[in-house]
Parts: sequence; structure tokens; C-alpha cells
Amino acid sequence: MKNNNLRGHILNIILNYVQKRQWIDYDNFCDQLTDKIMRERPASKSDLFRVVNELKTPFFQLNKVDRKIFVTNIPELPLKQLGNSGLLPKILFLTANPKDTVTLRLDQELRDIEHKMLLAKMRDKFILVKKGAVRIGDLQFYLNQERPTIVHFSGHGSEIGEIMLEDNNGRAKSVPSKALARVFKILKDNIKCVVLNACFSLDQARAINQHIDCVIGMSSSISDKAAITFSCAFYLALASGRSIKNAFEQGINEIMLWQIPEENIPQLLTRHGVNPSRIVIVHEKK
Repeated sequence: MKNNNLRGHILNIILNYVQKRQWIDYDNFCDQLTDKIMRERPASKSDLFRVVNELKTPFFQLNKVDRKIFVTNIPELPLKQLGNSGLLPKILFLTANPKDTVTLRLDQELRDIEHKMLLAKMRDKFILVKKGAVRIGDLQFYLNQERPTIVHFSGHGSEIGEIMLEDNNGRAKSVPSKALARVFKILKDNIKCVVLNACFSLDQARAINQHIDCVIGMSSSISDKAAITFSCAFYLALASGRSIKNAFEQGINEIMLWQIPEENIPQLLTRHGVNPSRIVIVHEKK
């Protein structure tokens, strides 16, 4: 079944389900849910619940229906025809540039990464979720909501090796290593890699690496140019079906190709017994 026909089929099932119960289709809920299903391709009811749970909509509150009950009772959807064995890998891209710190080119980094990933042959097998001006209170919330495969942080790092998020007034607030490591211990879910694209972040990368298989940190101060160059090559490689190890090496190579003398700053850490050459985020369909 072609995608357009499949989308229409799924939409009709959801519309009939909603209309039969005389629920009101607030904010085009049925269309929103159908588009999210087509994009993320859940393979089971549990995956579908996660998709529904991530959808920000007044539909459930205004119709007084529980999300779990909604998913449990919905008629069978042709999920197998979506052609994926589960939810698409998701990159959670977090940025923070507090107003009392030096301005970084974070928007350019994200724009360049998106552009590179669009060039990759498996560009449709990733979901990129962007969250800016991240506050201390946002960190656990976003990890709970998004359940990412990769967490990428771009921003400032202090000289004592702590990443800087924002407080409620938009000012810099450092994140203690012990607390940050504990966040990833509790909320690691399906996270395979964490990238701390911030100066002096290697110590925190080591702390996180106790709980996450692959973590990338920066051993000292890194320039915007080197940070952006590394990230673009890293994600282009991942979206091309390369392993985390290969993608990291391509990131380093790209820095060297542009003759930026900072190729030794990014460091890849792996947990004992983990082979980053065997961790591939997206696989090419044979």
C-alpha cells in the first residue's frame, strides 16, 4: 500500500473510532495523530501509546478520556505496513546560551546539522527534536517526554567541567556532575549515545559514561567552528548508516580536513565491554 493510501486508511480508522464515541476532534487531533504515526512508525500498541503520550493536545482533557484507554480500545491499525520494526531513532538536541554568557552560534550548528542530515541517504530514518534555552527544570522533563536515542547538548561548559543551563531568569546555572550522571542513570531508557558539545565537558562525560554506553565530551575549550564541523560530520555519518565509532572518527577527520587545530579535543568514551564500532543507529535496508 502506498504511503498516501496508507495514511488515508489509518486516518479513517482513527476518525471512525473518535466519531463513534462522539468525541470532539479538538485541534485536528485525528490528523495530528495520523501524521505522527506515519512519521514515527510505531510497531506495537506499546509504541503507539508512547506516540500518543508525546502528542501535545487538549483532546484527552476536553473529552475526558484517558490516553491508555484510548490506545487500548482503538481498532487495530496496519502498523506492520509502516515498514519499520519500531519507533524511529530520535536525537534530542538541547541548547542553552544564558544571557550572561558569551553568545555562541548554536542556531547555525543546528541548521548545519539538519542540512547535512538531509543529504544522507537514510535521512528519513531519524527524528530530530530541538529544544532551546534549556533550563535546569527542563532536563528531566524533556528526557521523560522524548525518550531519545541520542542526547546532544550544545552550549557553555565551565572551567571546572560543568555544563551550563539556564535558571528561571535566563542566567547561567551550572549542573553538578553527580546530579547530571544520576539523571542519565534514572532516565537512560533507550539512550545509546550522549554528546556534550561544550568546553571542558570531558569530566561530566566520564560521569555519564557510567550509565550510557557511548559518551562524547570535550577535553578543553573548543571553538564554534570546530564544534560545528565535528557535529555535522558526526551526524551525517550516523544518518548514512555508520557506527558511532566510525561517525566519531569522521567528525575528527572533518576537523583535520578544514585544518582546524582542535582535532584532539573531542573524546569518545565507552563503557567496559562496549564496542562502539558495532553500535549502528540506523541500518540500511537490504
